[in-house]
Amino acid sequence: MKIFLLVIIILTLGCKTEKDMIMKNSSSNCPEGGTCQSEFFENTIFKIQADEYGATYIKKMKSNQSSVRYSFLRDEMNNIADSYYKEEFHILIPNENGTYEYNQENIKDLSFGRLCNCRGTTGYYPVEKANIKLNRNDKQITITGTFSLSEVPHILKSINTTIKL
Repeated sequence: MKIFLLVIIILTLGCKTEKDMIMKNSSSNCPEGGTCQSEFFENTIFKIQADEYGATYIKKMKSNQSSVRYSFLRDEMNNIADSYYKEEFHILIPNENGTYEYNQENIKDLSFGRLCNCRGTTGYYPVEKANIKLNRNDKQITITGTFSLSEVPHILKSINTTIKL
């Protein structure tokens, strides 16, 4: 009986869930009226996909590169049904240490999501303009800069976050 219990404990503590791979950090320069969060996804990328109706969604895929999801969650309004509103900015992160820039040449490595009860404008979109600087070392990833897209209105227009590794 003791051996059975010991095996169960080892299996429970020894399992590493996908959630353990996500490192969350708070951010500076968050727009008023909500909270921002940065999440690091090691060896995982996010790609924009479309369903048969043209609605876009994000697909999480294993990769030899990593990603950061920077999100803004607007405070919900009291007594207002369907007031949920979230924006996400996804950026591809090389696994090697170094300094990187994202601009018009490599804009495909950036995507934006708008998740809300917003008829016709909820979904994921490619970023159109960006001036983002990223610095990665063994201890942290620092991301600063601005981005924009014209397809949908958005609150997030800049990022300034440090993620401890």
